[in-house]
Amino acid sequence: MLKILITGASRGIGKYIALELAKSNCTITLLARNEAKLIELQDELERNKIKSFISVCDVSNKEQMHDSVKLAMEKMGGIDIAVLNAGVSGSGYFDNFDSDNLKRIFDVNVFGLAYGLEALIPIMKKHG
Repeated sequence: MLKILITGASRGIGKYIALELAKSNCTITLLARNEAKLIELQDELERNKIKSFISVCDVSNKEQMHDSVKLAMEKMGGIDIAVLNAGVSGSGYFDNFDSDNLKRIFDVNVFGLAYGLEALIPIMKKHG
């Protein structure tokens, strides 16, 4: 049985990936900021006989990301696949440029990925 971790799992591509994986024999840990949507998805997965765990996590927060990976390890007994899917977008014209929005995009899309890799690489190396 595969043990899978998915970030950005509460909606969009992350949710779709979780629902597709529910067609196979796996256990999934779902990470996202929106607890209510995580619970909805967990309920849907469990109706399909897929065991899942949730962790409310802002991937741009290093401590939360590391804690969520640790929780996934404890609950699932390992991680075989990690789908580091969380991401945000931004748009607009330069006359409305907002550096705070750019920082938010980088924090989630770049550092969120980096924090995930930082937490997961030692685990993946240990398990070959």
